Amino acid sequence: MRSLLLSFILLSPNLTVPATSLAGEFQRLQAALDGGAVPSQIEVLREPAEEDWRSRVIVRIGEARYVADYFSADADLPDIRVVAIDRSRPQRQLLLHTPEPGTCIFHLLGHVGDELVPLLRFDSGPGCRAPQPHGNGYVSVFTWEGFWAREDRYRLSEDGRALLPEPVEIHSVEVAGIAARPIVLEGAECAAAVVQPGAYVKVQLYDSRQQRYQLRSADGACGWVPASELNSIDELVRDLPWAG
Repeated sequence: MRSLLLSFILLSPNLTVPATSLAGEFQRLQAALDGGAVPSQIEVLREPAEEDWRSRVIVRIGEARYVADYFSADADLPDIRVVAIDRSRPQRQLLLHTPEPGTCIFHLLGHVGDELVPLLRFDSGPGCRAPQPHGNGYVSVFTWEGFWAREDRYRLSEDGRALLPEPVEIHSVEVAGIAARPIVLEGAECAAAVVQPGAYVKVQLYDSRQQRYQLRSADGACGWVPASELNSIDELVRDLPWAG
């Protein structure tokens, strides 16, 4: 009976137990990550780290291993699942989530040959939004930029061993607020170059190369403002959805 209970604790991924009481294997799944007919056995193990409030997670497929530390004072456990970055290929990948105070860390892993290959380590910030594989060879990650989430894209390499960044200069923002004071717009693309106080303002685009935002107001003004002005604590535009 004791051995059966221990096996249930170690192999049940949804069971919450004190951080100090759980060691060894706690999750196991099978998936044909390399596209073969025989699925691989994926073992997820935990062991103590150097600090008392941290633990170490080990992902193991045969002799291949991936190791990461994480915050475990609240008895939160890592989670792992199989994802498809490119459905036109037979290979599949692993998405590992490890908790940290106030944020989440995500690890995308490929299984190439006999290796577990780290493809991406991403700090999601307080939103804990996981990387999004699109199934067409691309992965999006979202970074909170104060009042909007920036999307960056990566493309899976031909050999499946790397995620290559896709340069993007113009990002869609699409959030709105109210002008707190007159806003002089640069490069005005319509008749009005000044947003009047109290006008409804839409922040449409972010230009990462020139670090500026494109604004359009209900009173007919449109153009650009430096990112430093819109991000200022002076609140150039009120009611934007700031984090926290």
